[in-house]
Amino acid sequence: MQSFRLMLESVRARPGMYLPRTTFDAGAALVVGYDLACSGGALRGFREWLIPRIDDGNNLAWPALVLRQAFPATDAPDAKLVDAAAHLHALDTMFSLLLDFEVICSGPRGLRRIFREYERWLGRQPWH
Repeated sequence: MQSFRLMLESVRARPGMYLPRTTFDAGAALVVGYDLACSGGALRGFREWLIPRIDDGNNLAWPALVLRQAFPATDAPDAKLVDAAAHLHALDTMFSLLLDFEVICSGPRGLRRIFREYERWLGRQPWH
């Protein structure tokens, strides 16, 4: 989706121009709003793509998974959002992941490969 990529690149380059506050929550809310406007099409498969990358978090929404990727060495990544530098790091991680996801998803059979890998990951879990 070319318009999704352009929006992500624009907001990543100038978050203060698009967000009411330069925080992870404001950035995630913008992306959620964009996804809602696209009837869920922009982020279809994003959560399922993140879970095998992190190898955990099947019970989490995508913003929590992004924070786990941004702050991997902690059990409570949202507690790391204490200052502007941490929020900028989390935002940059989010946009980087979304842009990587968009490239994979827009490739041949991208969404199919994402869900296939997620299904394989689920099959390896002892609780599944």
